[in-house]
Amino acid sequence: MTTSEITDTGTVITTEGAIREIVGVAARQVPGVADLGGGAARVLGALRERIPGAARSEGQGVSVELGETQVAVDLDVVARYGVPVTELAHLVRGTVAAAIRRATDLEITEINVEITDITA
Repeated sequence: MTTSEITDTGTVITTEGAIREIVGVAARQVPGVADLGGGAARVLGALRERIPGAARSEGQGVSVELGETQVAVDLDVVARYGVPVTELAHLVRGTVAAAIRRATDLEITEINVEITDITA
């Protein structure tokens, strides 16, 4: 799905993939986030990184539902051991919301954060 804006000077199109990347980069910047994605996604990501020339997907562990003017986000977060997970989830949610607002004009309907694992 994409969202687009038509102006006098042209068209701006935003895709779910672009939103996934924005969300992934923002979430990884939060202290206490070790990684994004469940076990299988992290294994596939590690394999992808070993392929010469393959780029890491910042959107791993991120699901996006994009409407014409709204976006909903689901994140699978791996937390660092010792970090209060409820506080971490709130911080991730706020950071991701700010990143989406800076980059787009989309209304955020929800940002769901699931802590899928803890790592040292």
